[in-house]
Amino acid sequence: RACTMGGPNLEIVRMGMYIAVPLACFWYAGLPEYYDRHIRPHVPTWQPERDPKVIPRTQEEIAAFVEDYRRKARESK
Repeated sequence: RACTMGGPNLEIVRMGMYIAVPLACFWYAGLPEYYDRHIRPHVPTWQPERDPKVIPRTQEEIAAFVEDYRRKARESK
């Protein structure tokens, strides 16, 4: 007797699992409770607080912003 596969019912179950497991993972990771418990405690470690600033619009404001950015980058090295 030859070895046979599980049949169409097994394939339907396998395909259902291939679809259900990733969807369940994405659903769970998308919950606000998951974000509050696992992501929010680490936000200050990888995203420092920023000062709310006005967006520079004129050429002089842009040049001053770039110079300030470069100065801060040199000081942090």
